[in-house]
Amino acid sequence: MSRRLCLGLAVPIALAVALPLWAPGAGAAPARSAVVSPLCTKLRTADPIFFRQLFLPRATSDGPRLRLCTRVQSQRERCGAITQFDAAARDRLTFAIGCQPPVSRPRAAAGVTQFALLLNRTFTGLGPLTIGPGGPPAGFRCGVRRYSGRSTLICIHGFIPYGKRAVGEDQVSPAMTCNVRGLAAVRTATGAWDIYTVSRAPRVTNGTACPLPHY
Repeated sequence: MSRRLCLGLAVPIALAVALPLWAPGAGAAPARSAVVSPLCTKLRTADPIFFRQLFLPRATSDGPRLRLCTRVQSQRERCGAITQFDAAARDRLTFAIGCQPPVSRPRAAAGVTQFALLLNRTFTGLGPLTIGPGGPPAGFRCGVRRYSGRSTLICIHGFIPYGKRAVGEDQVSPAMTCNVRGLAAVRTATGAWDIYTVSRAPRVTNGTACPLPHY
C-alpha cells in the first residue's frame, strides 16, 4: 500500500525544512532580470504559503522570492501533469505527473522526489499513488492545504524516475467537469522546483470528450 496520508500541517513544516534555496548543481544563476515569470506569480496567488516555503522562506518580502523563482523557471526540465475523470464517477480525479529525461543529461537515472498539484478543486480523499497505472507504490507521503474553492496536494519523500509518471486517483469536490485548471510543481534531480500550468482539458472516460484543447 502507498503511504499517502492526510498530514495536515506536518507536510508544509517538513517542506520548509527540506527544500534548498538554490540547488547545488543546478547551474549558475542567470543575470538578474526585471521580468517576472508568470508561473511564479500564479504560484504565489494560488498558494502563498507554499510559494514562500519554496523560495527564500526567510526573506521579508516577495520581491527576492519572485526573482529567484524566475531564474529557476528559466532552466526548467521537461515535466508536466495531466488530468482525467470518469463521467460515471465525477467525484474522482485521476492525475499523472512526471518528467522526461533532461536533454542535457539523457541518461540521467534520477527523478522527481517531491511534487505539488494546485487545482480549482478540493481534495477530500487520497487514494494510492503508483508508478504507472496499477504499478508499484511511489512511496510518497501526501497532505492537503485547503483554500476556498481550491486546494494544494503536496507529496514528499517519494520517487518518480525520469521517463515515468506517478498516477493517483483522489476524491474531489465539486464534481469533475471540463474546467479543471491549475498548476503543478515538481522538485527535480537538480533540487530546484519547476512550475507548470495544468490548463488543458481533462481526458474523459465513459462519456463525451471535453470540447476544449486536449492532450
